[in-house]
Amino acid sequence: MASNEEVMDIAMEWLVIMNSSSRAELQREEFDTWRRADPSHQLAYELAMRQYADLQKTMALPGLAGSVSPEKLLSEIAEVSYRDNRRREIKRGVVRLSVGGISIAAAVSLVVLVVRVWGGPHAAAWESYEGGPGMPTAHHLTDGSALYLNGQTTAASVRITSTVREIQLERGEIAVQVKRDVVRPFLVKAGSVVVCATGTLFSVRRPDMSSTEVRVQEGAVQVDPVGGASPHTLSTHTKRVEQGQVAVISAGGTQVQVKDMAPTELEYSLAWRKGDLYLHGTLLEAVAQFNEHNQRKLVIDDSSIQNLNVTGIYGFHDLSEFVESMRVHGVFSRTEPGQGTIHLSGSRHSSRSK
Repeated sequence: MASNEEVMDIAMEWLVIMNSSSRAELQREEFDTWRRADPSHQLAYELAMRQYADLQKTMALPGLAGSVSPEKLLSEIAEVSYRDNRRREIKRGVVRLSVGGISIAAAVSLVVLVVRVWGGPHAAAWESYEGGPGMPTAHHLTDGSALYLNGQTTAASVRITSTVREIQLERGEIAVQVKRDVVRPFLVKAGSVVVCATGTLFSVRRPDMSSTEVRVQEGAVQVDPVGGASPHTLSTHTKRVEQGQVAVISAGGTQVQVKDMAPTELEYSLAWRKGDLYLHGTLLEAVAQFNEHNQRKLVIDDSSIQNLNVTGIYGFHDLSEFVESMRVHGVFSRTEPGQGTIHLSGSRHSSRSK
């Protein structure tokens, strides 16, 4: 299996071919086959496109107007490579191109670097990502990290510079697979809370303004409950949260409550990254989770059942299976005509299944 770096190299090469080469249409079928072969290929290609867009923005800086375009630069790289006798080597069934022994991925990166130096400082802008009903969305960031957004997560804004990597989470839940970089810390800000990592897998949940939860599946992070004003300098309230632990911070609080989680419970709590819901709470909470991921909604008509204990794993869209499983607990359903809204009640008389 190709490493992440190798997949990224191949994605950069395909970017050159598909955007700047006269051979794009001739190789489109081969490109589509590669892209669909593995989800990581599509994510890597999206990252390559972001880097290409960054090159376009860089070359649009004042002082570079009228200079060679990004398309022209990439085209020259591709065509010189194509004519070179060493242009092709077969590796894992994928065509690799070279320019005088240098891979296209390296050449493109070199072009970006040269243009940035030539064009002067380039301040990284914030990029916003949003979730939505349905499957969780995954994004490759320009540093090689992966960002996952759960359901109705709003405005997870990302900025990556030469000194720091930052995410601002307004509301919802994200998970981050951080590409290790001891020079540039990875900071997630959720209100006043700052989570600092250099390389790990963790999630940050902020369902509302009342609390923030941090779960660590791999590695360790530093959690500062009052670091929002100065994220680069963690305060004396900072606590280390390690693999298999969850940290809870109340809004406006200065204390980080850390507790251990069973490995299976931790895995279940992050099951949403694969499109599954881990329900372990009240019926009211379960309904809220389903509604976050579906256009078709669940509504509790009877307050006497909203605190029923519910435990189980369901797919995001398994509404019918969930409703049917609640019947053993005395919960009945009624489907509203037209909209398809499912009403739940503890009375068979008021909620007849249709």
